[in-house]
Amino acid sequence: MSEPERIIQSAVSGNQQATRELFHLVYDDLRRVAAARLAGEAPGQTLTATALVHEAFLKLAPESKWNDSAHLYRTAARAIRQILIDAGRRKRTLKRGDNAQRVQTADVEILNRSPVLDPLELNDSLEALESVCPEAAAVFDLRFYAGLTWENIAETLGISVEKADSLWSYARARLAKGLTPPR
Repeated sequence: MSEPERIIQSAVSGNQQATRELFHLVYDDLRRVAAARLAGEAPGQTLTATALVHEAFLKLAPESKWNDSAHLYRTAARAIRQILIDAGRRKRTLKRGDNAQRVQTADVEILNRSPVLDPLELNDSLEALESVCPEAAAVFDLRFYAGLTWENIAETLGISVEKADSLWSYARARLAKGLTPPR
């Protein structure tokens, strides 16, 4: 059993020290990805990368029912996605206005440089993709929200690196069709 799996098993058993160790184990990776996701947000964003990771971990900690590190990263990606969606919904309220610009997705690198990416619209497109091809949606979540490498994604999902890359291309194409072009 690898060190992360040992820590996860201890955390699942209720060991608070193991839960803290687990947080430190994945913190840097998740913070880097959170910073990249927030870079695509509109100016004036009040959520920081640190706050996003902490909030994601607060959502993760009560569950503590991960099978392995792959399951933890999938759960973390989902938590980060949900927090960004909730923040997007709060921004869209009439009180705050709805002046977000939408961009077309082609790749993570392009998304990272985009001035604004509508998390609600992306979520709607991802949910539609999940209904058609859950595996492609999982690849997108793990790459976009958890920042995993192709090798880690393949290992996490139990597929080849080539299949992960193919599913990524498929997911990007499907999502690009579902997102509104920039205004």
